[in-house]
Formats: sequence, structure tokens, C-alpha cells
Amino acid sequence: MLSMDFIRANRADVERAIRDKGVGIDLDALIALDAEVRGAKGEIEALRASRNAISARFKDAAPQDRAELGAEAKAAGARASELEQALSAKETELRGLTMGLPGVPWTGAPVGPNEDSNVVVRTEGTVPSFDFAPLDHVALIEKNDWAELSRIVQVSGSRTYCLKGRLALLETKLMGWALEQIAGAGSPRSRCRRSRARPRSSTRGNFPGMSRKPMPCPMTMRGWRGPPRSR
Repeated sequence: MLSMDFIRANRADVERAIRDKGVGIDLDALIALDAEVRGAKGEIEALRASRNAISARFKDAAPQDRAELGAEAKAAGARASELEQALSAKETELRGLTMGLPGVPWTGAPVGPNEDSNVVVRTEGTVPSFDFAPLDHVALIEKNDWAELSRIVQVSGSRTYCLKGRLALLETKLMGWALEQIAGAGSPRSRCRRSRARPRSSTRGNFPGMSRKPMPCPMTMRGWRGPPRSR
């Protein structure tokens, strides 16, 4: 997400990015809304400072002046609260607009409606041809049942996968091969022992709070073993 400081300092580049990428955002309205947000924050700070100053004078004021000072402090606090409520809505709107701003592309990048407008800079090797429809890595994993992609999300959250079957064995072999390469380069092998301290995540929602009751995990699934048992 582009910061407002960057947008104000590089307005021409941001306008070019909006135009070239076909994003429907009014940059003038966004900048005007940012000015309103900054103005409201400044006014709120000034009202708070005024209310604090009135409160500091209240204890030394004459009895006949305290009612007036109290009314001024109350009015300043009410105005600050009113501005804070309006400010929250404006900040939410401003955040939504800035989230929709595109990144500034390289000036030499071709402009077009889709990826067909891209220009090939160079080609390495020969593009292979297949007598079948190739699959991407996700479809290939699902077809061969090499990983758990949906149920594991319920255990460890999004962006998590769990290898199983032949792909889990392949990962183990690759890790062993990598360690052999590292050892052959002169780096010593080392293995860290697991700490006996209770893991932080045991009571943060990912694992049950009861450390003696690990969550079930099929033996064919690799990558998550459940919380360790307490000793």
C-alpha cells in the first residue's frame, strides 16, 4: 500500500499508475480526504490541549469563574468527541481508497489491457511441448493426493499445507541431500534440541490449552505433529 507521504511527493507517478492500470480511483478526492483527516486530527489535538489548560486553571480560579471554566471544558470535550466519531469514518474511507491504489509500475513496462501486451525480453532454452494438458502444482498435488490443503487450514491457519505420501518422502530425501551438500562444503552438522518450555501457541487458538491432550493427526500426514506432551 502506498503511503500518503509517497502519494503527495510522487503524484504524477501515482496518476500514471492509475491511468495505465485502469483503476477507477479519483486521486483528487483521495488527497482532499487525507487533508480533511489531518485537519480533524489537528483540531482534536488543539481541543484536548485547550481542555487540559482549562483544567489546570480550574483549581486556582475564583468560585464565580469555575462555572464558566467548567462549561468551556465541557464544550471542548464534546466537540472533540464529535470530531473523533467523524474522523473514524473518514479514516476508514481513506484506508479503503489507499488500499485500492495500484503500485507504480516501471516506466519501461508496456501498457495494455491484459498479459497479452507483455513483451518478451529474452528466451532461455527451448519451450517444451506436451501431448497432454499440463497441470499447475496445486492441481497436480490434488490429483495425486500428495498433500492436505484444506483440512490443515483448520489446524494451522491459512497459507499452510501438509505434505503426505510420496511427496513427503521426496521432501525428506531432498533435506537429507541438502545436508550432505552442506557437510561436504565444510559446514559442521548440528541438531538443536527442543526446548522443554511450554510453547506460546498452546493457548493462542492454534492448539488446545490442555498440553496433555494432543490433537489427532493421521500417520500419513506429515508437517504437524500436534502439541508436545508436558513432562
